[in-house]
Amino acid sequence: MADEETFALAGDGLYEVTWDGADAPLRMPLLASPADARGRGMDLSVVRGGEAVDLTGATAYLLWRHREARARGCEPFEAVDAEHGRFRVFWPASMACAEGTVDAQVVVCGGDEAISSAPFAVRVAAALGGVEGSGGDGYSMFLEAIRKFEEADELIDDAVEKAQQAASAAIAAATAAATAATEAKDDLLAAAERGDFDGEPGAAGADGQDGVSPTAKVEQTEAGALITVTDASGTTTATLAHGQKGDALTFDDLTEEQVAALRGEKGDTGDAFEYSDFTPEQLEALRGPAGADGADGADGISPQVFFVSYPEDEGIKIQIWDHQHAEARVIRHGTSCTHSWDGTVLTVTSASGTSSADLAGPKGDKGDPGEAFSYSDFTAEQLEALRGPAGADGADGENGADGADGADADIVGATATVDGSTGTPAVTVTMGGTPGARTFAFAFSGLKGEAGEPGPQGEPGADGAPGSAPDLSAYATKAYVDQAIEDLDDLSEMEF
Repeated sequence: MADEETFALAGDGLYEVTWDGADAPLRMPLLASPADARGRGMDLSVVRGGEAVDLTGATAYLLWRHREARARGCEPFEAVDAEHGRFRVFWPASMACAEGTVDAQVVVCGGDEAISSAPFAVRVAAALGGVEGSGGDGYSMFLEAIRKFEEADELIDDAVEKAQQAASAAIAAATAAATAATEAKDDLLAAAERGDFDGEPGAAGADGQDGVSPTAKVEQTEAGALITVTDASGTTTATLAHGQKGDALTFDDLTEEQVAALRGEKGDTGDAFEYSDFTPEQLEALRGPAGADGADGADGISPQVFFVSYPEDEGIKIQIWDHQHAEARVIRHGTSCTHSWDGTVLTVTSASGTSSADLAGPKGDKGDPGEAFSYSDFTAEQLEALRGPAGADGADGENGADGADGADADIVGATATVDGSTGTPAVTVTMGGTPGARTFAFAFSGLKGEAGEPGPQGEPGADGAPGSAPDLSAYATKAYVDQAIEDLDDLSEMEF
């Protein structure tokens, strides 16, 4: 892979994207390809109102999720010019390795604060040169190289382990050889002292070749690690590059031993845990399965309240009966007092204030069956509440049997009055007394004729012959009134 400084097309695949406003949409469409290696990506400029934002010290991240591959990741941006809000990122290989659609979002963090952009999509094009593992063509080798590049961390660990093993083996071999040489030297010295080698001195031997103890060294570099192994055959080096940045470490990734090593000393006793300390999710997790239905409770008793009006100098007497005992209170006159009752709570308001009492006692044991409810147990209001709409007319019933003859009524008195009104003569009859002893009052009106207007004063005439009597037929006479009363004496045929 060519360096950015020497590759002629470096940065050619970076899309210039301007983010102006938290909810402002970013440039569309954006493309990625499995064949790229630091090829396509995003050149981000963060502005507000057209002016560049100084993001010195801030960090930008690319959050992504591949819909088809069901993979996700977080890639840090490279700060190009943070003072002027410039960052860039190349699409990571794990994001662009499969054809499909990637949902992405930019997140900028500064200290304890962070803000994210509106989500946007990146389309990953198909790899036209083949698929991974399909054969030995160059493209498959390229994909295999990418895979090995992403797994470089594992390779580094493996190589370091093997180098350390080789170094340990070499050191052990060198130590064993030194021990054997020391033992041989001691044996030779002991044999020389014993004279085992006494004889003619031989010729001096040639100097032996210097021994070489193998060494291994691992150096960390920005790109990865440099491993150097030196032995008798010479020096060998190997360079391993860093792999792709992995997912953030979570608590679930730790072993029990690591969690125990991270656990600090026991702290001071905290405040008592309260219901309000739980989150809705924790409360929901603590909710157990629904329990079985409980047994039916005993029937309750609704207390009855009666209000009895006392004379004005006493007041109102309140009687309360809960079918077990009764209580009575008298509210004297002189203080305006109101009360309300909702079936269980009695509220009384007077000059001293408002007080209320819940008169519904604890649920009692089920009582013995009571007597059958009869019509006389209903109040007039209850009977009215039970009255339904008028039904249709029923069929005519059969004629009933003749009733017994009633007793004749006696008339024990009658009175008559005549007023001085004019108009049409009329009489009003008022019946009184009892069915066996009746009284009647007759009130006559309109018996008097209307007065005529006075005529003009005539001249005195000559004495005429005696005239006839005046016509009083329109007026009731005393004999007419007496006869009318007499005619009403026999009322035996009248019904009342």
